[in-house]
Amino acid sequence: MAKALTLLPTEAARAVGILLAAMSRGVQVFLEDDRLRIRPPEGLIIEERAVLRSMREQGPMIAHELRWRLDTMRCQIPRSSTPIPALLARLNARRMPAPLNESVRS
Repeated sequence: MAKALTLLPTEAARAVGILLAAMSRGVQVFLEDDRLRIRPPEGLIIEERAVLRSMREQGPMIAHELRWRLDTMRCQIPRSSTPIPALLARLNARRMPAPLNESVRS
């Protein structure tokens, strides 16, 4: 059964951006039930922590959106030491070619 396309509200998209930035710095993000856990919490800068705290009520919705994407992509990972392929949350999505950078065209 296909998942309906759900767009995250701007605030939730901002929270996801914050989490991705923190993860790029080595912060780990866990989903426990309907809550996001961040370790170490000190890995977030003060502004990031303030934004995420202000969105605490939306945590279950953000966790739900992350959970189904993780569950969908997890089954695409091979059980061997081969490289992990490109993962898609929406398996029926059309792949669009990336636009060429101006410096590449010349």
